[in-house]
Amino acid sequence: MENLTNVQIVTWILTVLGGGMMGAVLKTVVDAYRDRVQPIAYRTDIGIIGGPSRSEAGLHAQVSILHNEEAYDLNNLSVITVEVVNRGNKDLESFTFGIEMHDGELCLFAEGRGEDHHHSITIQNRIPTPEARQKNVDFICQPFNRGNVYRIKLYLELPDGVDEASPIKLASPAPVRFTEAPSLIDALKEYATSSALVIGPIKITIPR
Repeated sequence: MENLTNVQIVTWILTVLGGGMMGAVLKTVVDAYRDRVQPIAYRTDIGIIGGPSRSEAGLHAQVSILHNEEAYDLNNLSVITVEVVNRGNKDLESFTFGIEMHDGELCLFAEGRGEDHHHSITIQNRIPTPEARQKNVDFICQPFNRGNVYRIKLYLELPDGVDEASPIKLASPAPVRFTEAPSLIDALKEYATSSALVIGPIKITIPR
């Protein structure tokens, strides 16, 4: 130290301080990333079973379902397939969320499945049935680790005059952010006007 010049001493001090400051900044950035609101991606596909024809032929298909030996006739039945994916950076032992239908649209049956028998999804609270149709359905996924996918089917009765189910709303008491991903059909439509097809994390580029 005795042989160091003032310039060298000042340079050494600035280097130490700068290194410590950079380490603090990096730690802050890493902590913020770990503690960020977790993103949950979801994709929906809407199908129709029964209801009025979209042509001018005047055809109207009526659906009859059987539950507990009781028959129910439905004029407008739609099926919504929902896929939720943990896109965050945390593994969750369980994840609770709910799906809310549009006004006038009621769920009369719901079912879900995980990737295998180690991943379960169950309905909480009120289970929708033809006798007790629900506007909101809550689910719990166990576990919901990074990259896990759960798929749900909702059978909805639509009001008279409605041809297709409206977009659903997802909510959760957990600190998460739901982000909608395009359906396969939407992705193919976008591909028709571009040179790249994006489906989730997969991007296919084809020269034109």
